[in-house]
Order: sequence, then structure tokens, then C-alpha cells
Amino acid sequence: VIRCMEPLATICVGFALGQRFSFQVLATLLPICGGVAMASASGGSINSAGVFFAMLSNLAFCCRTFCLQRLQRNKLNQLDDLAIFFNVSLVSALFLPGLELVVEASEVLPA
Repeated sequence: VIRCMEPLATICVGFALGQRFSFQVLATLLPICGGVAMASASGGSINSAGVFFAMLSNLAFCCRTFCLQRLQRNKLNQLDDLAIFFNVSLVSALFLPGLELVVEASEVLPA
């Protein structure tokens, strides 16, 4: 449910980076936040680690968007969209195994 709050995280990061959004864009957040609130109100167990990683995922996805926008606006950038996507995927693939070992080391490695 928290992953559904990615549009709100994108707006917050955009404001932090100095971007401004129209009233129409901000108004679209009302049904999203309302839907997440209604889905969360039904109960269920809340795990603080799960909430943390879901919010971290939201921030990572929206930061990726803003970084790509800035990279595409850079005049020194000689990469097309496919090359940018390849490089982002490559960097992600290189960092993911190390992060996996840090987070899930007790389950991945034998004791």
C-alpha cells in the first residue's frame, strides 16, 4: 500500500529540488492519498522495516526520474534514451548483489 504513495514522494522530492507543480497536478494527489488511507485503515500488521524499505523504494524511484531528467537536459550528454536506460540498469545490477548481502546476509549465507 505504501508503494502507492510514489506520486506523493515524487512531488516532495520535486519541491526539494526546486521544481514547482500546477494546482491540477497537486489535486491529483488527493484521490491517491485518500485511497491509500482507506486501504491502510482496514488493518493488517505493520512492520517498521517493511515501511522503511517501501518508502526508500519510493524515494529511489522518484530520484531516478529526476536524475534522468537532469541528465537529458545536460548539453554534454551524448547518450540516447536506450544507452541511458542500459547504464542505469547496469549500475543497478552492480549494486544489487552487495545490498542483498547486507540486508539478507543471515538468510543467504550459511551460519
